[in-house]
Amino acid sequence: MHKASQVLMSTPTPDTGASMAKTSNLAIYGGSGTSIMFGFTPGEWQIIGVAGGILLGLAGFIVNVYYKHKHYKLAEANAGKAAGLADD
Repeated sequence: MHKASQVLMSTPTPDTGASMAKTSNLAIYGGSGTSIMFGFTPGEWQIIGVAGGILLGLAGFIVNVYYKHKHYKLAEANAGKAAGLADD
């Protein structure tokens, strides 16, 4: 190998550090995600699925009740305005 190519290959650039950090983070997160995905047994995935479904259903119910309450209050306020206009 030529001396010039050895110098170019051994000199880190600022982009190299950022690129290496991205690559190492990707490897770390990929490895941890893989270990989580393949670390559970089918029975554990069933429990996760059931628990997740229950939590999503509960969250959907809470959001639905919240917005129905807001809609009721808005309709009540609009009805009060309409009644006030009708009295004039």
